[in-house]
Amino acid sequence: MDELIAYLIGAIDRVGALILYLSGAIILLFIIWGGIQYMQGDAESGKKTITSAVIGAAIITLAAMIINTVTYLINK
Repeated sequence: MDELIAYLIGAIDRVGALILYLSGAIILLFIIWGGIQYMQGDAESGKKTITSAVIGAAIITLAAMIINTVTYLINK
């Protein structure tokens, strides 16, 4: 039973890390896209895109912190 729990925790860690890396890449693309929109004269849309990307990054960071905390408490 302990092996199963350890395996599941490891799988959750790996999936969480993968999601974190992919979301970081997507956020970077959105920030770049917002900058392009801003430079092309659509400043309002560019600001909204960049703001949304930063808010998304904050949410994803908090989710990763929660996952890491729960994983740590389970392993404790």
